[in-house]
Amino acid sequence: MTNKIILSAKGQIKKQVEAWNSFSRFPLKGELWEERLSLGLADAGHPTDWEPDGNHKPGVDLTIVGQEISFSCKSGKLKNGVLSISSYRTTKQKTLQEKLDYHESKEAKPFSHYAVLVRTADDKKQICLIIEKDYINAKNLSWEMKLSTRVKNKGTPTGWKGSSKSIDMKIQKAMSDQFWYYLDWESLVTSDKATILFTIEK
Repeated sequence: MTNKIILSAKGQIKKQVEAWNSFSRFPLKGELWEERLSLGLADAGHPTDWEPDGNHKPGVDLTIVGQEISFSCKSGKLKNGVLSISSYRTTKQKTLQEKLDYHESKEAKPFSHYAVLVRTADDKKQICLIIEKDYINAKNLSWEMKLSTRVKNKGTPTGWKGSSKSIDMKIQKAMSDQFWYYLDWESLVTSDKATILFTIEK
């Protein structure tokens, strides 16, 4: 169940996203999304520690002052019923087990929620989605190594894939051992771990 403080700010956050859309066609993501979320929360009476210097605690993009509510801000794309989100790079962790341990560590997840601004594949909708961090758990998946099928590199490891009924993940060696999440949309939004704050028709 999403925290009441977060729910109380949904109108103000939506106004901030709409304000961005009114003057820019560039997709709202990264630190620009962090800023809009922070402004919306502040407008609702919940100031955050966000500063426009990129110098925040690793894993946490912003925290509501005086509350145990913090966010990892993400952008994602919804296509064919699957929400895709990019996440951590894990070149420092050498084995799969080390990567999974890191993914679920307090170092990697010192926040309470993901704040995801979702774009639909046709770019006609934006959806603000709040996900409790424990919903995305790499250790709950069944993992296997993926091998290249290209003739030149056939049999060479390209990364790992983890699967469950509602979540798939990939770790891509060619992208600094980056985690990618693929979340079944219907399972996600009908769970008690995620809440759609608002939808904007573009």
